[in-house]
Amino acid sequence: MWEQSCPALLEVIEELSPDVILVLGKELAKKLPKISEKYKLCKIQHPSSGFSAEKWVPIFKESLV
Repeated sequence: MWEQSCPALLEVIEELSPDVILVLGKELAKKLPKISEKYKLCKIQHPSSGFSAEKWVPIFKESLV
């Protein structure tokens, strides 16, 4: 299913052209297809797995700059 969904994900990314793509979870980050370098990825720990706002919110904020 991961492989089958990659073309659709890449199509949506191209259509929306986001400033930043927030990736919630290390496992998800490993499964993502190659995404163009013109898009900034911010990969953080999934909130359901011992998420620390003190650690991850500054990293996300930095990706918005």
